[in-house]
Amino acid sequence: SGKIEDVEEYLKQRAINRVQNRLQQLKTRYGKQLKKRIERLNSELMNLPSKSRLEKEVETYSTYGSIVLANLHKIKPYDKLLEAFDFEGNKIKIDLPSLPNPKRIGEYFYNLSRRAGNKLKNLHIEEENLKSRIKFNECMLSNLESAQSEAQIALLFPPKQQHKIKVQKDQCEVFWIDRYKILVGRNERENIWVLKNARANDLWLHLKDRPSSHCIIQSSDRKQIAKSVIEKAARICVETSVTQPGDYLVDITYRRNVKIERGAHVTYTNYNTIKVRKE
Repeated sequence: SGKIEDVEEYLKQRAINRVQNRLQQLKTRYGKQLKKRIERLNSELMNLPSKSRLEKEVETYSTYGSIVLANLHKIKPYDKLLEAFDFEGNKIKIDLPSLPNPKRIGEYFYNLSRRAGNKLKNLHIEEENLKSRIKFNECMLSNLESAQSEAQIALLFPPKQQHKIKVQKDQCEVFWIDRYKILVGRNERENIWVLKNARANDLWLHLKDRPSSHCIIQSSDRKQIAKSVIEKAARICVETSVTQPGDYLVDITYRRNVKIERGAHVTYTNYNTIKVRKE
C-alpha cells in the first residue's frame, strides 16, 4: 500500500512539474516577444527628432528654397552644388538634388520644409502614442509574469491560427475569443478609433469609474454573444488596463448606447456590470 501511495505521489508531482514547466515556457516565449516589442518602441521614442531640430529644418529648408529661386539663373540641370549668398550677405553652399529642371529644386526644398513642419506639429502626438503603447505592453508583460495558469496566458495570447482577419496596422490591439474579434484601444487615439469603427450592435466594455482600455466585441450580426465570451472579454479589459490584483467592475453595453463626449471620454446608458477578480 505504501508503495502504491509513493507511486501516486510521484506521478502527481510529475504532473505538477510538467504543468509548471509548460507555464514557464509560455512565459518565456511570450515574455521575449513583449520585451522585444517594448525595446523597439523605446528605440522609436528615443529616435524621435527633437523640437529644436525640426524647427531648424523648417527654417533652413525654407531659406534654401528661397535662395535657390533667387539664383535660378546660375543653376544648370543636374548641378549638385550652389554657391551663393544668403539674404544677409553671407556666402553659402547648398547641396542640390540631381534634377533635370532647376525650377523644381526650390519646390524640393519647400517640400522638405513642409514635411519638417508637419512632423513638428505632430511630434507630441507621436510621442504620446509611443509612450502609451509602451505602457500597454508593460502592463501585458506584468500580467504575463504573474499568470498562474495556461488559461490566463491563452486569453492574452490566443493561438496564431485564430488570427484570420487583420486590422490596419497600429489601429488597435486585436484578440480572438471563440472566433469573436475583440478590439482593444492601447491609448486615447486608438480608443477613439475603436469607438468610431464599432457598429451599433457591437458590445462595448470599460472599467467602471476609472481609466481603462475601450474594448469592443464585434457582433458579426450573430443573435447573441455567449456569456463566456463576454466574461473573457471583460477579463481582457482588466488585464490590459491594470496590473494590481483585486476586484474590478466592468460596465458592458451596446455601442449604440455609448455617446462620445470629447476624445475618448464617453457617457453611456442601459449597461450591465460584472465583477472580474484579478489574482
